[in-house]
Amino acid sequence: MKQSQVRRGFTLVEVVFAIFIVALSASVLVGGITVGARSTGRGRYRDIALGYAQAAMEDILIMNESQITPANLTTAGIVSSGGSFGTPMPCADTTYSTTPISTALPSGTETVTLTSLPNNVVEVTVTVSWIDTKETRTISLTNCVAQY
Repeated sequence: MKQSQVRRGFTLVEVVFAIFIVALSASVLVGGITVGARSTGRGRYRDIALGYAQAAMEDILIMNESQITPANLTTAGIVSSGGSFGTPMPCADTTYSTTPISTALPSGTETVTLTSLPNNVVEVTVTVSWIDTKETRTISLTNCVAQY
């Protein structure tokens, strides 16, 4: 009489297939974590940039409307050097934080541009730029102020 053989364990094909499934699942999981971490970093930089831009805009908007000129922005310490209407002026490092923008954001810069419009209106634009994974990112806030 023949004894029935009891099959124990896995075949080589089953083991290789199981390893393939585990490796594929792990690579998808690691890819998802990488994308999530990158998105979190971008969001953090965007929040920091927006904070700097809003602070500079608020510093300008609390000034008397008739005094929003390139020379007065320099005197108030909002921009680090004077300029002229239509020319971006670099912001002073003290507008938002004790941390300079170049430290808070990778290659971060902040500028203010004043544009003279008809009917005694000045357009104020604050622009913050930084480099994120070899790509320049920018946030701009614009407001119009009527000078009476």
